[in-house]
Amino acid sequence: MFANSKKQTLAMHSIGVANVALKLFLKFKMEASSPLKKTFENIEKIKETIFFAGLFHDIGKVDPNFQKFLEQKEVTDAKEPALDGVHFLEKKEDNPFSFINYPRHNEISWALALHFLRNDDAAQYAIYYHHAKVKRAKKGRDLPEWTNSTTLELAFSEDNIQSFCHTFFTEISLLPNNFNGMENKFNSIKMLVDELNLNGNTIPPQFLFNNINAQNYGIDKRLQKDLNEIKNLLVRSLVVSADRIISSLSASQLTEFVENNDWDYLCNQNILPEENSLSNNISNMLDNFIVKNEANPQNRERDNAQSKTAKKLALKNEVSTLFGPAGCGKTKIFLEWYRNKTALGDNKKLFIITPRKMICSSLFNELRKDYIPHAKIELLTGDEKNFWNGKELQTEEDMNTWGESDITITTIDQLVSVMLSHKKIDMLLQFLDSYVIFDEFHEFFNIPGIVILFKLFIRLKSMLNDSKTLLVSATPNYFFIESILGLNVSRTVEYIDTFNKESYQFSFSQYKINSQDKNQLSNSVLFDKQQPGTIVIFNTAKASQSSTISVSGEDVINFHSKFTPFDRRNIYSDIIKNWNKEHPATSKVLRSGPIVQASLNISTMNLLTQVCSAENWCQRIGRANRFASKTNTAHVITVLSDKTMIGQTVNNSELKFLEKIAAKNQTLAWLDYFKIKNFIGASLSCNLTLSDIYSQYKEFHSLAGTKQAYTDDFEKIISDSLKVFSNNDFTPIEFWKPFKQNKIKKLSSKSMRGASIYVLPVVYDIYTKSIGDWLYIPSEQVKSENLLSLSEQDLIGKDILFNNQISFLRNLRINRFADATYESSKKYATMNNFKIKIEAKNSTSPLLLSYTSDVPDYINKNKSGLFYVTKGSVKVGLYAMSI
Repeated sequence: MFANSKKQTLAMHSIGVANVALKLFLKFKMEASSPLKKTFENIEKIKETIFFAGLFHDIGKVDPNFQKFLEQKEVTDAKEPALDGVHFLEKKEDNPFSFINYPRHNEISWALALHFLRNDDAAQYAIYYHHAKVKRAKKGRDLPEWTNSTTLELAFSEDNIQSFCHTFFTEISLLPNNFNGMENKFNSIKMLVDELNLNGNTIPPQFLFNNINAQNYGIDKRLQKDLNEIKNLLVRSLVVSADRIISSLSASQLTEFVENNDWDYLCNQNILPEENSLSNNISNMLDNFIVKNEANPQNRERDNAQSKTAKKLALKNEVSTLFGPAGCGKTKIFLEWYRNKTALGDNKKLFIITPRKMICSSLFNELRKDYIPHAKIELLTGDEKNFWNGKELQTEEDMNTWGESDITITTIDQLVSVMLSHKKIDMLLQFLDSYVIFDEFHEFFNIPGIVILFKLFIRLKSMLNDSKTLLVSATPNYFFIESILGLNVSRTVEYIDTFNKESYQFSFSQYKINSQDKNQLSNSVLFDKQQPGTIVIFNTAKASQSSTISVSGEDVINFHSKFTPFDRRNIYSDIIKNWNKEHPATSKVLRSGPIVQASLNISTMNLLTQVCSAENWCQRIGRANRFASKTNTAHVITVLSDKTMIGQTVNNSELKFLEKIAAKNQTLAWLDYFKIKNFIGASLSCNLTLSDIYSQYKEFHSLAGTKQAYTDDFEKIISDSLKVFSNNDFTPIEFWKPFKQNKIKKLSSKSMRGASIYVLPVVYDIYTKSIGDWLYIPSEQVKSENLLSLSEQDLIGKDILFNNQISFLRNLRINRFADATYESSKKYATMNNFKIKIEAKNSTSPLLLSYTSDVPDYINKNKSGLFYVTKGSVKVGLYAMSI
């Protein structure tokens, strides 16, 4: 029996996958569970699961119809995996061997594994999902999931199923010395063949969190649920990785490996990242700092403190945390941590993972310009794919690999996509074996869905002998670290004090809420004209936009996420230019959403911030006097409503928003703590240093009331996460035939943060009150940096308005953009609004939600919509308004 058209025998292919999967696992040196390292209770049992999942992953290929299918294939010795390892005939309902009517081998393998690998859910799961699923439908209707009996009945009869399985076991038995001491287990499984029958009513396992809900994911059940998912994730990635390695060999090469029983070479060559020269580049950086600061005692003291912290962190094999306040030099510290960890020559790749694209971009520019200019650094964020080769910047529009970089900077979304995908799941082993830094990791706490998968990854990394993982933040949420991630704060966190010793004036500014006001925040000082150099940070992009539109007389820059990538990058450059260390005074005012609160190396002496959680507040004040200017005192004004001051939510949009993002309780807890700790009498002002603030932050997290507030908020995050999982099917899907290859950019229909669509607004200028042209003309040639996308969540509550707008603009779409978007304008004309939104996942067919003056009789139509707003030379971005 064969496994593929390379004519690898099924027995050799199976034993090869089993051995490589196990060898890959053993390289991580995972230890048994202990009080210090909580891992799987029985490591020997995990080894068996991995080995036998690999051994039985293709047992479904004993199917005689599959063997006939392979007989029709020509022999190939291509280095790539043999794609015909899975039959995938065209979608014809009358073809008996079409995937519509017939199970694929991974489904048959799973049905057999239910019998042979009883009670081993992780092995059964990995076998079923070692290939992506297919969607079956007849006459446009989805077919129900096949049970194990239905699957087996389609491939076998009662008379031959045992015979074919006996053949498989016999051929496996003829391969000596390849069982890693598990011969007895194999022989006991082999004895089950004679009991095999076609009965059974089990449906396939769910891909992510089987039947998860509030009841079975309660606090007392979460650890076990998480461990099950971690085990599923790990075993699946090992089996798929091993399968791809073995499938890339020729039949003769595989035979040689089986006969020699030597699999280490394959593991090292195919999965584990190659070593690089990053450590040397960092050593050169540190030497330059020594030379540069030789004559400055204060800077030498700073270097010594940073080095001491980096060494302490490097001595820890657990997942560790750098508590690095503003002004401590955390970038330099975590680079030195890597250099120290790799001192023995283990110079594996470094991944830096952040919550947001802007943090990635900021780090990418900082590393290549200020720290390690000769290193190879890669930036991958979805709409930005840049590579610094140590000499020049290269842009690769269609880059879809991690490349050959020393450092890859990416977002948590990219890691999550690896964990959820089939195509990229083997890359998980690279993350596990590489060094990983999570910068501003505290922000993951409030991202539904993503926070759960981040927790799984950290727990998996914690199980390794050396986790090679560092969490970095100026505000490391202690509740998150200890109660959610399962790490010991006292053992794993290292704190370095800020070197900024200047005094700050902190004050509160209240505004009264008028329930009649649609925009309550407009009554606050945040909507007053500000003096040049001021930075104003709002909790939402919309609030920053509204203030930019409303306030007159400012030379303003508005910054948030609702710009095209091109505009966002240019605005970011303007911000760095105007608020950098060499430019202490600027004529401009920055009004921003929360996008600037972390990792932007900018400074102001006047900071206004809307009330927020302790983590976000401390991050924001890190932009105040960041470079420790001794000229005057920095002023930080926290703006809040009179109702927020007393914790009243009714008719209070400020607290309702914080409640929506699961931050209300922690914000109120920090507000109460800060008032009691620092304000005397009726005064709402005090003077403190940053060291004072971070000491208070640590004390705040030690309080029982704080832990309860974070617990309550996290239960809201759990609830929202369950909705993400239940409302989205993240199962990897393989389509019945490849998509037509083209250059059309397409947004994923699955996203933890909410699916997005492309939108095409019209440019509208507030100053001149004039409607301009479309932001861009949709076509295959439009660059990603000029496209604009919008979360479908942002359309919720506006359905009536926008559905009318879609209907109204349908003819405009056909007349103006049909050639660029649809082969048949008639097709678009008959689409309902739901299908039009689905089509808007394609960059060539964005959703039109505003209009130009070329619309017939537009003056008499509804003038509300989403416009790309400008205010003279100031860009405001995508904004909902009536004109």
